[in-house]
Amino acid sequence: VREPEDADDDTPPLLTVIHPESETPRSVISLPAPAAAAPRSPEKPIVVDEISGCPLPMRKLLSEAAANRAREILLERDGSRLRLRQRIRGVLVTDLQLKLSSDEAGEVFRYVAENGDAQSEGGVRWAEMQIEASLQGESHGCRFALSETKAFAMLTVRLTPIRERVFDPVAWGMGPLQARTLESFLSRRQGVILFCGFEGDDLAGTTHACLRQLVTPERHVIAVQGRRDERLPGVEQLVSFGDRDLFSKHLNVAFRHGPDVVLANPLERRDHFETCLNEALQGRLVLAGSHAADAADAIVQVFTMGVEPYLVGSSLLGVVAQRTLRLNCQRCQDKDTVDREHVKDLGIPVAMQPASFFRGRGCEACLGTGFDRETSIFEVLEFNEEARARIQGDARAENVRALLRANGMMTLRQIAVHKAINGQTSLAEVLRATA
Repeated sequence: VREPEDADDDTPPLLTVIHPESETPRSVISLPAPAAAAPRSPEKPIVVDEISGCPLPMRKLLSEAAANRAREILLERDGSRLRLRQRIRGVLVTDLQLKLSSDEAGEVFRYVAENGDAQSEGGVRWAEMQIEASLQGESHGCRFALSETKAFAMLTVRLTPIRERVFDPVAWGMGPLQARTLESFLSRRQGVILFCGFEGDDLAGTTHACLRQLVTPERHVIAVQGRRDERLPGVEQLVSFGDRDLFSKHLNVAFRHGPDVVLANPLERRDHFETCLNEALQGRLVLAGSHAADAADAIVQVFTMGVEPYLVGSSLLGVVAQRTLRLNCQRCQDKDTVDREHVKDLGIPVAMQPASFFRGRGCEACLGTGFDRETSIFEVLEFNEEARARIQGDARAENVRALLRANGMMTLRQIAVHKAINGQTSLAEVLRATA
């Protein structure tokens, strides 16, 4: 939404509001308007797939990645050398069936450069764009980031399946006590619920499912997001496209309208946290997202940023940490050689140690990754009076984890270790996924 006095200039809009009653088709993504595209070369026209509007080589690239359940594509051209990789269950795989010619790769690079939000400086050109595509019978959000010079080009594509997650915390992977605690948070009329995780942990799916539980005709609900993952019916969405300053402005705009519920994801600066915590004191419920390894890391980050302890103590309801744990491939799973001293360091009692731990060796079925499935694990910390007293006096990660254990809640590490003991995952994966 551009201010009236700027309506006739050529500046791309800074604020995109997606109204819940909009008739905009799902296949159209609102982005800052790109600069005028350069004329296409008549010698090498872009062949467009009529279904998706993308070049045929790009369609092949995306379809193959979706078939492999890849979450990332890396396409690089260095002189005459072309390399294609896919990140499948967290592992970069190079030995792929799909082959692209140099001309086909050029079509993909050119399409992103011409249709994305582009800028250049010092001989380097960057372009970003986002589309929705139906791949393997499922809708995917595809985010493209291109960097290129005369001699080198690198394209990263991140694929996110667009699924409306049903609100069922136990089915997501939560324990019954964790699920009841989350439902208690959502029943409150004011306060901040802090969800934390990283890229690939499906934090958006969890927060959106929680938000949909709160959307009713009697509530005014606004979402302030770094990027738009999906349309949320009944919710006004403000998107900053990764601009942190713009995200701050969006938060101020949202709260100025006095909403009942706000989704704010991700909070990355002190002013983001302070705005949400202050507004929670005014009677609003805020579902906030943050990049952190676990509940302890999230709490330490907030205090390290310099947020006033009284704000945290008065407004924070609790922290929900989510991580993705990869599970061993059942076809190639084999015994894992593990140093028993290392097992002891992980805090696994001798009585609980199995005869053998397991890991996937890698096979054709799992594309050499050693993993064939993923699951989510959760950590839920209620910020009650005891937590406020202990954490505000000593906001160290070890103290927060000790508080979780004292209240009978399992940490992410403990949950992951139990899955390793049961043979579902490897100890190496436990160390990778948890702090």
